[in-house]
Amino acid sequence: MTKHIKEGNYNHRALASKRLRDTLIFNLRIMKKRIGKAKKPKRKCFSRSIEERQQEAEQRTRIGDLEGDTVHGYCERSALVSILDRKSRYLMAGKVENKESSEERKMVVKLIKAEVVEVKTITFDQGMEFSESKEMEEELGAQVYYAHVHSPWERGRNENTNGLIRQYIPKRRSLAEYTEEDIRRIAALINLGPRKCLGWKTPYEVFHNASLHFY
Repeated sequence: MTKHIKEGNYNHRALASKRLRDTLIFNLRIMKKRIGKAKKPKRKCFSRSIEERQQEAEQRTRIGDLEGDTVHGYCERSALVSILDRKSRYLMAGKVENKESSEERKMVVKLIKAEVVEVKTITFDQGMEFSESKEMEEELGAQVYYAHVHSPWERGRNENTNGLIRQYIPKRRSLAEYTEEDIRRIAALINLGPRKCLGWKTPYEVFHNASLHFY
């Protein structure tokens, strides 16, 4: 009996043996991974929060306060960059062949400079495609702000306009089917549609301070 008890005790030499150690590790309970996403550290490129944005931009009292986003194609690298003026709801859109931050930045700058508008602020979500804020600020002379993570309502007008774009480019449609001319036509159709929120003026009229006559 005493012999069996001694054999059942773990002595120092047995615990040090590789075979027993491996057996114990294999049979030990493993803690389950907690469900939920860990809070990611804030990147320096997203340091300027929407909370710091100028009051004039919040009140939509002037032209030049913009919002930007990306409309993705179906199972492909290409995407559509959409820039919206907060006051007029005027849309600027262009296609990029990939979602690299450098490509997105070049398209944002190209779209804005083509309109010859004085940009005051630009607000994006915290997608890495819009991470080159310093370069954009230098090229456009405007401050770049970022909405909070998972808060699309902070750029509600841009999100609503993306919904209008989806009426012409459904989610399961490839962007390869659309040329640059097609994208310009879609933007023109959206910009020439009268809006109740603009007193039945079009985004084009408010943005360019012009009057259009439809017969």
